[in-house]
Amino acid sequence: YQHSRKNGLRGMSFSRWGGFGDHKHPAFFSGDAVSTWDTLAFEIQMTVSAGNVGCFWWSHDIGGFEDRSPEKQSELYVRWVQFGITSAALRLHVCGDEKIDRRPWTWGEPYCSAMRDMFHLRSMLIPYLYSTAYESYQDSIPMLRPLYYFDSENKAAYAHPGTYYLGSAMVAAPITRPGSGANCTASSQVYLPDGIWYDYFTEKQYAGGQIIQMENDLYTFPLFVKAGKPLPMQPYTNRMTTAPLSHLIIKIFAGKAHLTDSFTLYEDDGITEEYMSGAYRATELTYTHDGQTRTIAYTPSGNGYTGECSARGITIELHDVAALRCKDAPTGTTVSYYADVHCATVCIPSVSPASAFTVTLENE
Repeated sequence: YQHSRKNGLRGMSFSRWGGFGDHKHPAFFSGDAVSTWDTLAFEIQMTVSAGNVGCFWWSHDIGGFEDRSPEKQSELYVRWVQFGITSAALRLHVCGDEKIDRRPWTWGEPYCSAMRDMFHLRSMLIPYLYSTAYESYQDSIPMLRPLYYFDSENKAAYAHPGTYYLGSAMVAAPITRPGSGANCTASSQVYLPDGIWYDYFTEKQYAGGQIIQMENDLYTFPLFVKAGKPLPMQPYTNRMTTAPLSHLIIKIFAGKAHLTDSFTLYEDDGITEEYMSGAYRATELTYTHDGQTRTIAYTPSGNGYTGECSARGITIELHDVAALRCKDAPTGTTVSYYADVHCATVCIPSVSPASAFTVTLENE
């Protein structure tokens, strides 16, 4: 760990569990897992509950290390990848057996395409995931959070250990049993916390505080976004953690009226410890619907960092809304409405990451 901190770089170790106290030197390696559905289910529950004792950063052998029947495990591999994109690390690894190859493109269709979709989604979620990782560091709260963290008096929150918050805006419940049919459709029961939630893939709205029945083919899994919570994303890039955030996407599932929520987008250079002395950008993204107008506020703080973009484009996506028109926004902003999917898109061509602005929208 100390060796990795040389020349001003940010330190990190990668090792098996080193005992309590080792959480200061992430990330953990959970060992040589056997490729079974039971192992996948265990890894999810173990990773989530490990946050209770400060051990946030688990890296698993996605797909399993020892695969005793690889010719039958294509579906399991895809579901393991889906868990990986909603965890701290997505790392494919396997033993040296020539019969097992973890390169996704060697697994054929539809499995390769399903995994590709998940890798692309991971890339697009990096602004949210990195911000959540910083929140974990700053506030000592895990990235993967048990449901009972926020509803400790509710017995149902303890009864679904395979469902968890991924940060403050999302809830995930990865599939841990085989499906059926050509598309490996799997049925599952998911308990959603109180509030209004949207299926990320279908955009269907669900009321929380209840168990819902889900049907997911190989290309999707139960992944939900909290209504009104700004979700910072980026366009897909194959350099997901090193490409400058030159275009920011803020996705908001609008929910009901009289709703206010926020999320802090965190950025730094990603490789040094200069953030400790103020070299970062923290931007409060706030969404408010007062019943008449919708307001999105962009409020940055911090001194910026080496490699920060001098300007960026911003796209705000408002889902589950009627047609909207712009009442106030930065110069050059345009608003488009897509009636078939009930989505309004606000395009801001160029703003400084250091400049605050507000977008106000009203019904047409």
